[in-house]
Amino acid sequence: MYIIRSKQTEEVVHVDMRPVSENLKAKDIFPDFDPSLMEFGKYDGEEVPSDFDIDPKGNVLVLEDNNSSQDLRLFPLTEEVMDIVPDNSAKKSEVASFLKDVGVVISDDMTKKEMLEVIDQMKEMK
Repeated sequence: MYIIRSKQTEEVVHVDMRPVSENLKAKDIFPDFDPSLMEFGKYDGEEVPSDFDIDPKGNVLVLEDNNSSQDLRLFPLTEEVMDIVPDNSAKKSEVASFLKDVGVVISDDMTKKEMLEVIDQMKEMK
């Protein structure tokens, strides 16, 4: 499926259920697409996720629900990833993707600021 949403409000503007294997462009599915106001994302799921971000490559990243009472387990960041740690200028989706890549499960209601605080905690670990 293809999803177009407003950059400002993050509200879904249009959904096209064709498979991503068709490799369509934003204007193919929504002729009024304006890249300065809208985001275009591709998603293999059958329903629009309730909470998601769209990464720079146009992939829809589902923000996982973590309603369990388990403690958040953090690990020290390795030297290899220190150069790619997102900072405050990164989009929320990029920060979420980084945390998932290093094995941190984030809740769907975490703000970008909270995610960056988790990364700061991981940086301080030795």
